Amino acid sequence: MALEYRHIGFSWWYIPATLVFALLDYKWAGPSGGILEVLLGGIEVIQCEESGGEILPFPMGRWLFVFGWLFLTAGLYSIRARRLFVLELYRYGSFGRWWLKQCLRIQGMSFILYMEMVLVWYVLELMTGRKTEEAGWILLTFGLHAAVLVAVEICLNLLAMKGMAAGILIIAEGMGYVLAEQTGNPWLAGGMFVRSSRYIENGFSLSVMYSVEILLLVFCYTAIWRLERSGRLENRLFGKEE
Repeated sequence: MALEYRHIGFSWWYIPATLVFALLDYKWAGPSGGILEVLLGGIEVIQCEESGGEILPFPMGRWLFVFGWLFLTAGLYSIRARRLFVLELYRYGSFGRWWLKQCLRIQGMSFILYMEMVLVWYVLELMTGRKTEEAGWILLTFGLHAAVLVAVEICLNLLAMKGMAAGILIIAEGMGYVLAEQTGNPWLAGGMFVRSSRYIENGFSLSVMYSVEILLLVFCYTAIWRLERSGRLENRLFGKEE
């Protein structure tokens, strides 16, 4: 158990694995357009209009691919942390401190891996001359959206979803895009900068979307904390039978 505890922190194999992942994802970027915009900006409405209004599986798969890697690494970490909950609880002294530390650890790890991918793609942009306009807005929009989804995954894993959380979120994100196309509602494609009012007319407001997502981050943390305070998480956290 002591050996396992020492390895609960950041797994350094994530760094080279993320590099390989970023290079593989680059192959999906196509021959034109800014690499960051193609991979992180979302799916433009015009693409679906050109295809007769059908859902395009290739752009959707490319969009979900990045989330898949972030969900995988965050899920592995959160599941290991839950297994050692009792030891860590003794170390931190209270559930609130442990929960805050886990949220910050996992979000920090996801941010590092996200920025590593961004750095790889930015270097490739410099090498190929494929410049991304509005890169800062694209990175902020995608990054904040990803942070919310990772926070939801952490909560689901703690509530006993375990390995199912990542799959549930991938399906939910894909369905959000499908419904956005079918209903014409850009708000259902949150995280896609190319569906925002800064990029298209009648797009969603970035300021409102950012505010909602920040509130969701706070809600994810406080909801679990309040559940534990009420005693409703005791059986799950300590492995007791219902």
